[in-house]
Amino acid sequence: MIVYRRLGKYLSLHLTGGVPWNPPSPSPLTLTAPPPAADLPAYGHVLLDVLSGGSILSVRDDEAEEAWRVVTPVLAAWKAGTVPLEEYPAGSAGPPRPRGTR
Repeated sequence: MIVYRRLGKYLSLHLTGGVPWNPPSPSPLTLTAPPPAADLPAYGHVLLDVLSGGSILSVRDDEAEEAWRVVTPVLAAWKAGTVPLEEYPAGSAGPPRPRGTR
């Protein structure tokens, strides 16, 4: 699969696959369309960035692995009750502070 994006002119997806009228041999398929409108939902922008070869709106696999390495012990501690998961109303200054702290 090859995806091309030509400076806002069009998107092309080049595939090789079987077609219903010729199943024994692979055939090249090209899907071309104008780029989506600017009013894409947030995740649409992420997908467009990835499909056009960008990485500004996404993370690499090693970055995702490192993030989970850091977060997993925290989630485990919350689940085990080792560290309290304090709740507070949205828009507030956060959970109450212990006495004697600023």
